Amino acid sequence: MRHPALTAMALSVALALPALPAAAQSYSNVYFFGDSLSDVGAFGGLSGLPSNARWTTNYGANWTDGLAARLGFVSRPNNPANPHVAPGGNNYAQGDAEANPAASARQPADPAGAPTSEAIAVTHLQGQLGTYLAQHGQVDANALYSVWIGGNDVITAVGRGAGVTSYLTASATSTVGAVAALKGAGAQTILLPNLPDVGAAPLAVFASIRTAVPPAGLATAWGAAWARLAAANGAYDPAAVAQALAAADAAAGLPAGTLAGVYALVRPGLEQASSGYNQLVDIGLNATGQTHGIIRADIGGLFREILADPAPYGFTNVVGAACPFNALYCSDPTGATAGYVFTDQLHPTPGAHALIADYVAGLLQAPYFAGGLPEAGLGNARQLSAGLGSRLAALRAQPRPTGTASLFVQGGFDGTRTEFGPTGLDNHGQLYTLGIDLQASEAFAVGLAVSRQAGDTDLSYRGTPGSVKDRSTLLSAYASYAPGALWIDGTIHAGSGKLHTRRQVVLGPRTLTLEGSPNQRQYGLGLHGGYDAAFGSVRTGPVIGLDYARVKVSHFTEEGDSSSRMHFSDQRLESLIGRLGWQARMDIAGRYVPYVKAAFAHEFKRDERTVTSGVASTMGSWTTRLQAPDDNWMEWTAGVTASLSKSAALYGQVTATTGRDGGNQAAGNIGLAISF
Repeated sequence: MRHPALTAMALSVALALPALPAAAQSYSNVYFFGDSLSDVGAFGGLSGLPSNARWTTNYGANWTDGLAARLGFVSRPNNPANPHVAPGGNNYAQGDAEANPAASARQPADPAGAPTSEAIAVTHLQGQLGTYLAQHGQVDANALYSVWIGGNDVITAVGRGAGVTSYLTASATSTVGAVAALKGAGAQTILLPNLPDVGAAPLAVFASIRTAVPPAGLATAWGAAWARLAAANGAYDPAAVAQALAAADAAAGLPAGTLAGVYALVRPGLEQASSGYNQLVDIGLNATGQTHGIIRADIGGLFREILADPAPYGFTNVVGAACPFNALYCSDPTGATAGYVFTDQLHPTPGAHALIADYVAGLLQAPYFAGGLPEAGLGNARQLSAGLGSRLAALRAQPRPTGTASLFVQGGFDGTRTEFGPTGLDNHGQLYTLGIDLQASEAFAVGLAVSRQAGDTDLSYRGTPGSVKDRSTLLSAYASYAPGALWIDGTIHAGSGKLHTRRQVVLGPRTLTLEGSPNQRQYGLGLHGGYDAAFGSVRTGPVIGLDYARVKVSHFTEEGDSSSRMHFSDQRLESLIGRLGWQARMDIAGRYVPYVKAAFAHEFKRDERTVTSGVASTMGSWTTRLQAPDDNWMEWTAGVTASLSKSAALYGQVTATTGRDGGNQAAGNIGLAISF
């Protein structure tokens, strides 16, 4: 972005601009297109500039550096027109670039904004895409593409005074065309941040002064205003802006209130143009059917939140600028302006850039958090299957007379670590069950049970934590048929409940907790069997089993009004686990029956799956692919049934897994049964 040369025509901008219609995944690489907000050295080496010259204080890291590092890459400039830039970079953004195909500019410029003697033509958006396609030949479908542009288009459009809407329409059309070109060539995921309110930056004050003050007095007037703005603290304060304009009036010898009147027209014009460009891009994406595959990061919303309450984000000044001149030359060796949001009239400081990187990274991480939610439902099925299995083992261990009924209570815990790709889940299940069963015949028993989940699951993605509380209720039925040494067990269950999600988003020194309340439904069934050969008091033999579970988590939108809020589509997850093993049990004095079991387990249905997400405050959505967890492991179980009296029995078991890449399970349950 650049400093505007707004003419007196900007005085009528509010009339000239009519109302516009409303409108992380493991990536193989990341590519950036845009303007000075993303430029990391496209003009480095020219006119004595260092190779990493960019529009921020001390040539610090900008948001592309931070985001690329999060994804495991480095943001490197790519500008074939500059002989000082090494080939092969992934960042094609250039300062002063526009989306509008009619734009023309040269960079680098000197501190006053005039092109230097070594300045070269700026490559605008369509040219940047052309360079990328020429160098690569084809689009990498698994890469992330960023297109953040439009600020210079807004400044140019408002500076023209007339034809603002038509200029921005052409700019928005070009932006939508760039998205279409990338998607048409095979790009799957495009980061397309919206524009913040350009008028909320110090630019509006500078533009007002430049409009009304003759060139000879411009530096003095702006210097007076800049000094007042630099002294401001706290949230965005219109009074500080008014004082700066009054100081500029006095410095330029203008009647009091002159610049305030100009500002009253320029400020809304810039705001309306920024919003209008965003709306036109949204309209274009909708009209061309390109809303999917788009991460429409709400940078505008993020900056509104920062300006309204800067302290939690680590900022002390949101109306002033670290330097009164071009950010390309802004140096602050003492760090005195570390708390500023703006480097110059428009460009963010490294601190603000870092916050943008945090914000975008949070959006990319969110689908992994949501992708872990159905795992809570599978945890229910896993716990219930183990609990009912323990109860059925107790029935076989100590046979009851025909017609005997038993009422039982049971508590279970589950500590399971599951990883798929960069996502990790730690399940802390607590399943409580109340049931009744009947010995219908010597060989056949049936039962019913109701269970309540009271556990939590901790989710993390590369260190970003979150959690989900599961409060599901499950109804189950089970049966056992054991005519002799052969036995067969069957179970079926269905349930539903509410999940309470808490996703944490780190934005600089501030951590936000975003909550949601999706619904969850599930059902499943199991079939298990074995053969118990008798050797005195010991019975042993093979076991085989199959457990199926299906979970659906409803679509939901996180609560509140934060720009980090997300919405997530429905998710369905299936599991089909087969087991083959061996077990043995021993009858001790007719009162205690301990048993052990070892089984190889294989997951048949846990393939890679996807999650569709979007930013709640903007349009668009994108799909994130989740890796499948490991599908082979060993299970080791030990349990016991103890007869306390003729009518009371205590039973329980513990299970652990080994050999499962990405995490293992430790679980157990204990129950008390009363027969009558």
